[in-house]
Amino acid sequence: GDDDGRSSLAIPARAGINLPNAGRLGFTLRRTGSTTDYDPRDQSVDTEELAGAITFDMPFWEDRANLSAQMGYAQVERDYDSTFGPFDYLGERRFARAQVDVDANDWNTLTFGVEYERYAGSGTFQAQISNSIGSIFGLWEMRPADWLTITGGLRNDAHSQFDNNL
Repeated sequence: GDDDGRSSLAIPARAGINLPNAGRLGFTLRRTGSTTDYDPRDQSVDTEELAGAITFDMPFWEDRANLSAQMGYAQVERDYDSTFGPFDYLGERRFARAQVDVDANDWNTLTFGVEYERYAGSGTFQAQISNSIGSIFGLWEMRPADWLTITGGLRNDAHSQFDNNL
């Protein structure tokens, strides 16, 4: 018989606080553990991940606009047992994002935002790496008819390793 398989357990938690003027502050936390087995050489990968985020949403301008922001963190640890011997990896990711959505009228919505992400990791066969990316973006959504939506946007990414991309 074939014993390949994957088992996992996720434990999520979520909470929120309702703020005045229909605002909301939210919290999420998730712990995940998994094991994946591969035949024919009894190879396996054990993964543990912890992730959490804080979110904020607040409508304004007579509910024609909304500000949303999010900050989060994730850490992952992987232990491999393979034909080449055991090896491991430990990485983390931090991110922040803010965005404003504005309903200019019944047919046009504008979105503007910024985000930043930093990730780092190291392992048995990999020295410490660290990269970051910062972005700014804008989006225009036009609905000239009930059956038609036209969307256009522009985004600029500044990556610590690959430079800027528009």
